[in-house]
Amino acid sequence: MDLELIKEAVLTVLKKVEKVDVKSLPPEERKAYRKHRHEVRRVIIIGNYIIVALITIIAITVIICSVNSGKKGDSPEKAANAKPTPTVITTPTATPEPTPTAAPYAAKSTDTTKSLSSEIDSQYAIMINPATGKIIAEKNAYEKMYPASMIKVLTILTAANNLTPEDLDKPATISQEATDWSFSNGCSTAGFTTGESITVRDLFYGTILPSGGDAAAELAIYVAGSTDAFVELMNKEVEKLGLDETTHITNMIGIHDENHYSTAYDMAIIMQAALDNDICKPVLTAHTYNTTFSEINPEGLLMSNWFLRRIEDRDFGGTIEGGKTGYTDEARFCAVSSEVTDGGKNYIVVTAKGSSNWTVIEDHAALYNMFREKTENKLEESDTE
Repeated sequence: MDLELIKEAVLTVLKKVEKVDVKSLPPEERKAYRKHRHEVRRVIIIGNYIIVALITIIAITVIICSVNSGKKGDSPEKAANAKPTPTVITTPTATPEPTPTAAPYAAKSTDTTKSLSSEIDSQYAIMINPATGKIIAEKNAYEKMYPASMIKVLTILTAANNLTPEDLDKPATISQEATDWSFSNGCSTAGFTTGESITVRDLFYGTILPSGGDAAAELAIYVAGSTDAFVELMNKEVEKLGLDETTHITNMIGIHDENHYSTAYDMAIIMQAALDNDICKPVLTAHTYNTTFSEINPEGLLMSNWFLRRIEDRDFGGTIEGGKTGYTDEARFCAVSSEVTDGGKNYIVVTAKGSSNWTVIEDHAALYNMFREKTENKLEESDTE
């Protein structure tokens, strides 16, 4: 639209209105006429503004459309002469699924694995060869059972993996918290006294040899700040070993709890890992140990491993390297041990829910005798391959 044409149309209307001779009109008509003329002018002015606004909007819209069309491409002539750009189709590369991390320790049954029954007294048992990863014999090895104090092997393994060898000779003071925890849970004791200053190393030996609840509790507090925090570390250790589906820990000493359980197989794997640990192995294989001298115990405390002292008199063609027993009313009599045969082979045996302390000894001796080197070669023909 042309603004000049609009203005001309407006002026024409106004001129027509002006042609009326106002003076010749009667007073009432003159007043009405003037009012009418005022209204007409007001309507014309408003209409003028609206028309200008519409023209402005239309002009802006046309400009924007022209700019956008220019951005979209060249002129039709150029577009007709332009060479088409080839389309590259990329085939998405499938992301490979992560390979599950294998557990660091494992043992498997073979065609020669013997299923045990009445040969031993214990309800649960397993014998493995750590070097070959073979299960030599088993009895309910994968069934849920209560490990009692055998779990203290995991306790020192967890502590060792959260400390350094230099930490072993650092001072540790037996706290009231550790003493009360051990006493309230009816634990066996290493013999330490509240306020006694010893070393971290003493706590390791006190946990295993006399199966001291006081030593285990103080070791847990020293490492993690509290017994509960330490139990969390133990379950993380179980997960690292790939045993978290069949082992769960609620305390560090083996107090009975429906949610505190393991299997004979899992305990054998835990023992294997602990014997491979430079901090744990000397503890598990010690027959006796004398703690640091203190003001309360000027000569220290002499500790001994009951299992190792009892089984060493048995004849089974080898040497018992290390061991740990356990007992609760629900778990009954348990033990985990390791033997090195006269021929240099290594075995780990776990038994659980035996009828007495002595039948546990007999079960371990029987298994080591049953599969001593003269017969194991028939069962493990590939051992020397």
